Parts: sequence; C-alpha cells; structure tokens
Amino acid sequence: MSETFDAVVIGGGVMGCATLHYLAELGITDTILLERDTLASGSTGRSTTILRMHYSNRVTSEMAWWSRDVMGNFDDVTGSPSGYRENQWILVPGPGSKQAAIQNVELGQSIGIDTEVLDVDEAEKRWPYTRFADTVAAFEGELAENPRVLTIGLHPHLIGVPHRIGYLARMID
Repeated sequence: MSETFDAVVIGGGVMGCATLHYLAELGITDTILLERDTLASGSTGRSTTILRMHYSNRVTSEMAWWSRDVMGNFDDVTGSPSGYRENQWILVPGPGSKQAAIQNVELGQSIGIDTEVLDVDEAEKRWPYTRFADTVAAFEGELAENPRVLTIGLHPHLIGVPHRIGYLARMID
C-alpha cells in the first residue's frame, strides 16, 4: 500500500515544525512530518539558541528581523508560549574584525534593527565591571529563545489541521 502527500517534512525540530505550520497557513494540509524520535529530540532540543540580528548579509538579517516579530506574537498565534524573553547582546570583534562589525551594524540599521556601535568609553559606562580593549562593540536588544519550548509550542497549533506525524522505525538510506 502506497500513500502520497502534498508535502513530506523530514525532522521534528524547530525548522520541521515551523515548516509544517507555514504549509498549513498556506492551505497545504495533506502533509506528514517524519521524525525518528520525538519532537525536538535532536539538535533543536540541545540548542542554546538566541535570536540575534547581527549578520553580515541582508537576507539573513531580514529573516532574523521578521522572526523577532513572529516570536513576539507567538502566544497570540499558537496559544502556546515561545520561551522567549527580552535580552541584550553585545559583540566585541576580535583583531582585524572592527570594520566588518561596523558594516554589520550599518546593515542592520538600514533595515530597522535597533543596533549601534559603541566606543570603548560608552561600552564601559553601560557595563562598568567589564574592561574592553581598544575596539568597538556592536550592541543590540533582542529576544532569547528556548527552542524546545518553541518546537513543542508549534505542534498544538496544528491540532485540527489535517496532518500526520510519522515516527521512523529505521533510518532511510
């Protein structure tokens, strides 16, 4: 007996569950998610992820910026908490990386990300128990995540949406 689906999603981590969620939003509901263990049992469940905005390319920065809004409204959309909390992030570039850090900040600012370059004096004013070398720091406010909570939170939202989760009994070559 052979079954067919409009979409097969492989992996029940945060990416797989998010993919299934967005397929359902698009009306693609004849789907199956294949996971060899339990949801968030792989790298997602072991991740100490943080949603940051500081990237060197526009596409990734825009994806992170968009994701911040999604995570900020996650409970409203899914009825489940995302595990996010307000946080701040600082990058202190290593030797030879100062100009690249400045360019990343400028890129982020160009798409609306709340990030700034701090000189050593300003950084030490904000974090008085830290000493910075002769460099700059890139600072941004952001949201931190708990990827396991996020993944499990995506699944109940799909209750009532026709989909299936299949657990693999063996690895497929």
